[in-house]
Amino acid sequence: MNLRSIKQLKSKDLKNKRVLLRLDLDLPLGDNGQVDPGEDRRLVASLPTVKHLLNQGAHLVIVGHMGRPGGQVVSELKLKPVVERLAKLLNIKTGIASEKIGGFDGYLFLSGNPRKASPRGKQEISIIENIRFWPGEELNSPQLAKDLSQLADVYVNDAFADCHRQHASIAGVTKYLPSYAGLNLVKEVEVLGKVLKRPARPLTIIIGGIKAMTKLRLVEKFIPRADYILIGSGTANNFYKVLGLSIGKSKVDPSLEEMVTSLIKRPQYKIIDQENSGILLNPSLTKNLSVKILKGLKKKIILPVDVVVGEYEDVVKHKKNQRKKIVSIRPNEKLTINKDQLILDIGLQTIKLYQEIIKRSKTIIWNGPIGLFEIPPFDRGTYAIAKSIAASYGKGIVGGGDTIAAIESEYIKLKQNMFVSTGGGAMLEFLLEPKLPGIKPLLAKS
Repeated sequence: MNLRSIKQLKSKDLKNKRVLLRLDLDLPLGDNGQVDPGEDRRLVASLPTVKHLLNQGAHLVIVGHMGRPGGQVVSELKLKPVVERLAKLLNIKTGIASEKIGGFDGYLFLSGNPRKASPRGKQEISIIENIRFWPGEELNSPQLAKDLSQLADVYVNDAFADCHRQHASIAGVTKYLPSYAGLNLVKEVEVLGKVLKRPARPLTIIIGGIKAMTKLRLVEKFIPRADYILIGSGTANNFYKVLGLSIGKSKVDPSLEEMVTSLIKRPQYKIIDQENSGILLNPSLTKNLSVKILKGLKKKIILPVDVVVGEYEDVVKHKKNQRKKIVSIRPNEKLTINKDQLILDIGLQTIKLYQEIIKRSKTIIWNGPIGLFEIPPFDRGTYAIAKSIAASYGKGIVGGGDTIAAIESEYIKLKQNMFVSTGGGAMLEFLLEPKLPGIKPLLAKS
């Protein structure tokens, strides 16, 4: 899949031209209302695109959103903290002024440092206020798209995380301007595209998190493609529910029952129990047996063999001293989980099994934490998976906000072979159907 890239534009195509640049500006704000260092990863990922366009002499009109204001102006979702962070990342010390950009509210600052002026003079960087304040954005209004297009000569999209949205600033504007992909978007498509075409094998997919609908669709698609599909967190709960196991107050999506039932009937599905798989409680016996287990698990959906359970009240109140217990799962037995408990992490035997599979994998795709990693002691499974991917010899591809929060913790030392996608939902949707609304208009003609 080849995109029209900004690298294909010559200097004369950009010098003194106005570029409408779609970025992902949806950054979390700290308690002080500012963007904390380390929380600006998506913005940092687009810096090469911003700098390339500036170096070519372009003036930038940046558009993006924050949160879900629903077409209304919400003061807490204004972009000024993000604008200030971008200016700092670009080492721009000029003031930021409120500005009218066409018919839009926005901000203006200059790329030239007043103490050391650029040889070609100062370039304008304008940033339109949260585009989702306009109702037409999420409705993909042709009028809004046309209004945006009148602000520039060229359109560039570098917001991979938003490319699955059929929105005016993502898909609509491409009908009115010559459109190109930014450098980060090109990189995302290249890396994820290889997974769909020619992944190094074994290929392992790790699915966690509580938003199970899209993730189960991904499981369906990758059954014939992946060598292993490891399930955890809320996604696994939906399997347990259909299997008739007691899950207490663990979250499930009743609308997914038919899909899960269909997956369980597939020949590639396997729930592994300690007794039949040969995974024994004695750690000294598991090392050699695990190799034999893995040889029989080609193209299998694998559920945890044990889980960590916590008390509902403890979790709701975020108590520091969490009560927990580990429960083993066997297909023909009821889980010993009462109605006031939750499944919150994978157990030690599952960690070992998943680590063995990751160690032998050449490509690992991970989306969604394996447990409630924000609250110790239910972070053990997620951190163990992260460390295993970082230590493996395979190529790790990680996406999703919560997943990234886990791997960027102080406990994880990332290796160069791990690719951290800027997309969560977009990454999953791309793997399901690469021609996303924001990508299809940027495809180069074959």
